[in-house]
Amino acid sequence: MNLNFKISILVIAFICNSEFIKADTFSPDSVTINPVEYSRAVKNPLKGFKEWNTNTNNEWSTVGKTYVGWNELESNAFDGVEKIIEWSENKWGGIEKKNFKIVPRVYLQYPGRELEWPDDMVDYDYTSEQFKIRLKAFIKKLGQAWDNDPHVAYIEMGIVGKWGEHHSPKPTEEIQDILAIAFMDAFKNKKVIIRYPWQFTNYSFGIYWDSFAHYNEVVTHEPAMIGLGNYWKTAIIEGETAYDWGDYKIQPGDNPDDTMSDTIHRYYLEDLIYELHCTNLGWVTHHDASIPAVAEGAEEVQKIFGYRFVIDEFTYPQTIESGQSFDVSFHVVNNGAAPFYYNWPVELSILDTDKNVVWKQNFSNVDIRTWLPGDNYNKATRTYDTSPEVYNISSSFVLNKTLVSGTYTLSIAVLDPAGNLPS
Repeated sequence: MNLNFKISILVIAFICNSEFIKADTFSPDSVTINPVEYSRAVKNPLKGFKEWNTNTNNEWSTVGKTYVGWNELESNAFDGVEKIIEWSENKWGGIEKKNFKIVPRVYLQYPGRELEWPDDMVDYDYTSEQFKIRLKAFIKKLGQAWDNDPHVAYIEMGIVGKWGEHHSPKPTEEIQDILAIAFMDAFKNKKVIIRYPWQFTNYSFGIYWDSFAHYNEVVTHEPAMIGLGNYWKTAIIEGETAYDWGDYKIQPGDNPDDTMSDTIHRYYLEDLIYELHCTNLGWVTHHDASIPAVAEGAEEVQKIFGYRFVIDEFTYPQTIESGQSFDVSFHVVNNGAAPFYYNWPVELSILDTDKNVVWKQNFSNVDIRTWLPGDNYNKATRTYDTSPEVYNISSSFVLNKTLVSGTYTLSIAVLDPAGNLPS
């Protein structure tokens, strides 16, 4: 039994186009190809334009932010974790069919909405002993409900202050410590992010900057976030633009359409995405893609957000037999702005002529979290002064089943562990 191979389009997190090959190098045992990078944006998991709740109106969105009041999840101390799980399934059940995930934020105060303190707690109380005790217990329940929930992308810490943005009021040092320790204990799998780079400084959380690129906040947030150093290598940076206060018309622009279509605004936004290693943003998501200039600008921004894994070399065997060991290797570079923050596996599969998977196995000793982008962004040249590293990935496999002799397609993909399928 002989299997001959051709390479497929390398999809799902990998950006290249197998229809355009720079060069073919043949040896008696293997083939090396040099795919050309796919020029357009890709709708990939956990990056890009962030939607509201489970909406998928934006063509690039794979995540949505959900605000939820504490009282919706726990109305008194006797409510168990089951109530949170039931609420989550009612709100999020089925979104996995759209390859979509949620970023939840619990709040107590949301201007224009009713207060969300549980019925047996005191409104506006952020400091009492009762609040501290309940806070710890509640976060533990959140972890039990969400830390292994495949619907959840990561967690915005929230809870304290208006919109859960850690201001008006800001959390005291004691409450910061309680929040930090409780969230770290509760969430071993999901990343947790906080609002301000100058809070929770004894801990390594990501940041949701909810007036990203705003003219009145850049002067404080940009240097503070840069001053945190290499935290972005393991901590998610995201947030939303804002078009409702201060000098927003200077930056990021009059509205999302203006931000996407006017290069003065778009380049300003893109430079900050690169410099701060941003993974996704909301509000700017709500641009009108029916306007050609807006759609073109939005696709450019989508290419920059988060990770962009490009394969420029791929080596595979021309022929293998059942029970035979064979090697596959590739070179990959992250041309995006940020890493991928979860250790999702990379799969090699064999497809028949109908593109059905007939064999599959994961690459060994591969951690895509280590595929880092460039660093030290230069706004004058609009490039990273420290170029991204090219990673050489290789693994040995054994075809441990018998297949009919013929020509098959090799494919690689990053798998979402929630279903062990490409997302």
